Amino acid sequence: MLASRGHYGRCGVHAAIPDSSGVIHGCYRNHDGSLRVVDNPTTCKHNETAVSWNQTGPQGPQGPVGAPGPQGPQGVPGTSASSHAYEASNTHELPEDTYLVGLTLPSGKYVVWSTVDFYNDNDGNAHTQCGIWTGSDTNPDQHFHFSPGDDTAIFSGNNRSDQYFATLMTTVTLTASENQILVFCAPGGGKGYATGQIIAMAVDTID
Repeated sequence: MLASRGHYGRCGVHAAIPDSSGVIHGCYRNHDGSLRVVDNPTTCKHNETAVSWNQTGPQGPQGPVGAPGPQGPQGVPGTSASSHAYEASNTHELPEDTYLVGLTLPSGKYVVWSTVDFYNDNDGNAHTQCGIWTGSDTNPDQHFHFSPGDDTAIFSGNNRSDQYFATLMTTVTLTASENQILVFCAPGGGKGYATGQIIAMAVDTID
């Protein structure tokens, strides 16, 4: 509202008020402050001043928070990582054939590493052989496993004075009836000791 020397404006209303942009135009009469609304400010007379204003008021207060929207669709599953690792170790006196070290595990797929260390072997067990087998309590040697790349998981040691070692690697799939991973060693003779360690990591797939 515009003040005018104690007078209220007199308005003439036309068809295009407000205009297409939401602006209201008027003509302010200079000598008495009266105001008339027009659709075209160019129609103001020589003793009038063209004025304009829009019909948008001040911004109101922020409204209340709306209700949460519906839950979006489930995302694509990510790549699964290895979930569990198992470890065991054992020491055995030579020259007896022995299941040196082993693990009893749930059904599933596993990547397997094993190391065997021979020591105090003064007689030279140069032909001691070790391999990874899977089986069960009642049938421990159901399957012999090869290392990746078709390399056999058998070690035939090269005597280094009184100590030498083997490293074995393979992958296995265990079931309810074949739930053990075992390292079997057949010494080549002589006295001494063998210490074995085995690590099995559960994985989702073996490609």
